[in-house]
Amino acid sequence: REVTEQFFWSFCDDHVELVKDRAYGLAGEEAAASARAALNVALETLLKLFAPFLPFVTEEVWSWWQDGSVHHAAWPTSGALNAVIGDGTEVQVELVALAADAISQLRKVKSEAKVSMKAGLEQVTFAATAAHIALLQQVEVDLAAAGRITGDITYTATDAALEVTAIIVPAE
Repeated sequence: REVTEQFFWSFCDDHVELVKDRAYGLAGEEAAASARAALNVALETLLKLFAPFLPFVTEEVWSWWQDGSVHHAAWPTSGALNAVIGDGTEVQVELVALAADAISQLRKVKSEAKVSMKAGLEQVTFAATAAHIALLQQVEVDLAAAGRITGDITYTATDAALEVTAIIVPAE
């Protein structure tokens, strides 16, 4: 239960924020379908994992979009995830973790500056290894939307772990 709860909060804080604009269709219908498919698998999996601990709540939510009972559904496996993301599962898992770290660091910049999480950012720099930069560039549009980045995004190759710096858009 504890591991599921930790994942749930991380998922809500990072992953939902990362794909929210895409899921709403702001990046086109194909991107929206992809985001919705991933969110669908995540919701289904989380409901199954929480079902033994929150039987009534999970049953109610399950009934909103699934037939039958969550308590009769098969226990989740990695097969559903693999069906959504296909080949390259390890790379995709690394990409999601890296994107979550980037979002977390963007929030930290705003928190330390004592500004709203809705504040815009400009001149954002992601310093990371070349391999991580390549991954971050794949989700740059999602990072810009989630972090409310309105200015330039630059990348600096380093041998260290991801580090994010940004300038906050001045309040009007």
